[in-house]
Amino acid sequence: LIALVGLLGLAAARPPNILFIMADQTRMDAIGAYGLRNGTTHTPNLDRLAARGARVRLAYSSTPTCTPARAAILTGLTPWKHGMLGYGDVAPHYAYEMPVAMATHGYSTAVFGKDHFGWNTTTNSGIPHGYQTRFIYDGLGNGMPAQNDTNGFDNYDQWFQLQLPGKNPLATGLDWNAWRGAPYIYNESLHPTTWVGSNVVEYLTNYSDPRPFFLKAGANLSRFVSLSSLARSISLSLPHFSLVSLVSLSSLARSIALSSSFFLSLSVAV
Repeated sequence: LIALVGLLGLAAARPPNILFIMADQTRMDAIGAYGLRNGTTHTPNLDRLAARGARVRLAYSSTPTCTPARAAILTGLTPWKHGMLGYGDVAPHYAYEMPVAMATHGYSTAVFGKDHFGWNTTTNSGIPHGYQTRFIYDGLGNGMPAQNDTNGFDNYDQWFQLQLPGKNPLATGLDWNAWRGAPYIYNESLHPTTWVGSNVVEYLTNYSDPRPFFLKAGANLSRFVSLSSLARSISLSLPHFSLVSLVSLSSLARSIALSSSFFLSLSVAV
């Protein structure tokens, strides 16, 4: 599931600031605001965003698979047009890329957390796709500075090793596509989603660029718990922003029958 949150800055004279929050996997019934489990789903931070914004119940994704859906959001194209009909690597460049278009229209662009666009081991950075500022945690590597890890020792992995040298950030035992849950074995301050939320809050709190911002924040690993944690960081730390929309999507759905009622396509049907 992806949550899309539009934020309007206090100054009405310029285009709105936009914060785009994307979770890797969350079903509609995992968010309390939708009321699908008779009040047994407790997600107060997401519910707070929903109460201050809008909820979409009938929306559809161009594909229920992770990277093709991300490519659709990036390019505005359906899978038949951007070339990814199934799971695989997002291309390193497309003729049209949404962050590039945002920058062309005067926006500062940034991404924090999961992007799944690939890691350039030569430049030691995420493949940009138009994002000018990048702090990436895709969680696809082994988390350690190994020479044979072609998936990349990304920004979070490098930060984690500064905090706990030699420790394995994946020691909890959950891989990037695990279906089960487990308690995080380290202090919560070291969790990838805490890292993303803290960096997003710091970035927005200290933002002084005269340009409006377009910022994507991607939660990873613990599904709707990650999304709720990220929402908590943003909604509690930045109360001066006005939330104008909360839209539910799915970037990696297990069942179209369960998920089709809340997919939202940001693709252009061409």
